[in-house]
Amino acid sequence: MPATTDILRRVAAGAIPRARPQPVDEQTREVAAGIVDQVRAGGVEALRRLATRLDGLAADEPLVLGRGELASALDAVSIEERRVLEEAAVRIEAFARVQRAAIADVSAEVVAPGSGAQVARTGHRMVPVRRVGCYAPG
Repeated sequence: MPATTDILRRVAAGAIPRARPQPVDEQTREVAAGIVDQVRAGGVEALRRLATRLDGLAADEPLVLGRGELASALDAVSIEERRVLEEAAVRIEAFARVQRAAIADVSAEVVAPGSGAQVARTGHRMVPVRRVGCYAPG
């Protein structure tokens, strides 16, 4: 049987290959970061310029739709399209509930071998946010 030192060695985190590829390619990440930077620097005016350039938003169109506009848009959808959207919404909500139940707050005390029994508190917790944003092209 080989000695422990023959099979275990320390490696830097950067030397460990990624188990999965990046979900977004570098060019897309750079473009998205540029858009975020523009909005941070220019606020609503920058957001409007980008929405006009990238999505064809007219100068007199609102950036955010109210309940009335959303209701009108829903009324303009065919019965079949609405049925499909509502079924998708039910599935999305059902999965979100299952997913949320699987993500629990965690707290643990860990001791690293060789640390002289120094305890570290680790964990994560789920924290609700007041608002989120979503860009839906088209």
